[in-house]
Amino acid sequence: MKKISALILIIMILIPGCNSQKDLNYFSKINTSFFFSQTISSVSFNSIFYTDDGIIKQKANVNIIKIKDINNGVLYLLKLDKVSDVKEEFLNLGYFYVQKDNIFQLDSTQADLLLSKKNIPKDARIVCQDNELPDSLGQNEIGVHQYIMVDKDLRKYHYYNNSVESGFYENITWEKNKGIVKFESGYGAQRDGIELSIMR
Repeated sequence: MKKISALILIIMILIPGCNSQKDLNYFSKINTSFFFSQTISSVSFNSIFYTDDGIIKQKANVNIIKIKDINNGVLYLLKLDKVSDVKEEFLNLGYFYVQKDNIFQLDSTQADLLLSKKNIPKDARIVCQDNELPDSLGQNEIGVHQYIMVDKDLRKYHYYNNSVESGFYENITWEKNKGIVKFESGYGAQRDGIELSIMR
């Protein structure tokens, strides 16, 4: 009887403590080890842009814009500062929904669905996780290829579509405790392409 009373007393003490720590413990729910630190609002990259008028090389800043806390994660938008002669559509690197175990990439339509329905769209892409993600297709098969490679503190996401003539591709390298350290996307023969590598 004494043991039961003591257990009840411990539970009563712990519950208020848990509630008071709710805000402090919130970010333990998201994958802070591979996404950017909560205190960072922008990151500088060395950049190369492949445009219709030629190649542009310069420093570029990526803004990390928090959109909203949703369920057990946080939705962010990653967007470059304006770059002369680069189309506005290529400055948006995408929306990223960051959870404890996964980071998803979403386009604007998928982000709107997540905001309205509170559920991750089925076609959202996992672009970072602890374990490797094998390609569901063989190397020479036609279709959408995507996979994640693990290399010590790096997670390397690769995507390409060889079923269409445009040949869109995207590569994202995440580093533990740093966030994205390399980003590449574009079309075949480097059309409308972008390459970002973090400034060390």
